[in-house]
Amino acid sequence: MRADRPTERLGWTDVLASISDGVIVLDADGVIGEINPAAELLIGTAASQAIGLDVPTAFARPAQRWIVDLVAATLRESVTHRRTEETLPRVGPEVVVSAACAPIFDAGGTPRGAVLVLHDHTLQHTIET
Repeated sequence: MRADRPTERLGWTDVLASISDGVIVLDADGVIGEINPAAELLIGTAASQAIGLDVPTAFARPAQRWIVDLVAATLRESVTHRRTEETLPRVGPEVVVSAACAPIFDAGGTPRGAVLVLHDHTLQHTIET
């Protein structure tokens, strides 16, 4: 850190907004608590509409069932689950993503929720096909 600048702490919102992958933070019941701008674009839903929804409601389309299953398994088993090259239907063109859903633990080791990370492979997939 430079000595001529005051110490600034970045907020959680700033960190999430800076990540190019979609990040969705869920509580222990699978309710969306945070969603970054990249996730908004990938799922085609604004944070203001997604926050407060449970995963089955937020991802209600039959083709999105894999997300519901991924999150449910992570919350149930408290272990990370991954999926590769899945189609994420939304309003507008579909996107191809890989996904990882990891449990979030508190300082005492108790599961408190999960974080779902979506990585967009659409451009790569388009180039390869």
